[in-house]
Amino acid sequence: MKEETIPKGDFKILIGGNIDELEISCRRSFPSNTYTTKIKLNIVFADVAKGKILCQSKVESNYTKEHVLFSEESLGEQAGIALGDAIEKVFEDKAVAQKLKEAIAQ
Repeated sequence: MKEETIPKGDFKILIGGNIDELEISCRRSFPSNTYTTKIKLNIVFADVAKGKILCQSKVESNYTKEHVLFSEESLGEQAGIALGDAIEKVFEDKAVAQKLKEAIAQ
């Protein structure tokens, strides 16, 4: 996201970004299969009223699970768990939280 592409609207904060890397794999073996997920995100927070980027945060999450059965559903669950973990990490960053509080308070 670039400042010149921030849309105008009736909302205060815009959250955007992109997935820099997403890898989900399953290693099939006996007696169980190992699912491994890696995700890297670049999250951008912008103040819509001012048309300014408040902050950017790069986060990474890795998740591994062993299961006896293979299923495509398990692969999808892996992506959801890794994405949720990465987003939680963004909001655990005190600098990000402070900038968002300041923007909302204005």
